[in-house]
Amino acid sequence: MRTLSRSSQTLGLLETGQRLVGTYGYAAPKYVETGHLSIHSDLWSFGVVLYEILTGRHVLERHRPTMEQKLLYWVRQYPADNKKFSMIIDPLLRDQYCINVARKIAKLADSCLNKNSNGRPTMN
Repeated sequence: MRTLSRSSQTLGLLETGQRLVGTYGYAAPKYVETGHLSIHSDLWSFGVVLYEILTGRHVLERHRPTMEQKLLYWVRQYPADNKKFSMIIDPLLRDQYCINVARKIAKLADSCLNKNSNGRPTMN
């Protein structure tokens, strides 16, 4: 099984000499700081994708109001345990599944987006 961190083609990364350049918004903070990829980097990206699916939004949408342009900043304003959480659900999916399932998906995404890479779940 290949991980995204081992397959630059899968991630859509460009290899420029010794340096990898990732897609904005999907790169884990530690990768941005150090340039080192790991399985923990993949988990961060997975968390971003989960929120994209849940919200129906892209990681960056410049046409939205400033406070809503960056997906991860926007969703953090509506934690899974908050009454307003349902505001982030993709309107096309809102009535298609139980809100409690959406909350579980958001909590999984949040754990994948843990700033401490060792605090992220495993994919085993």
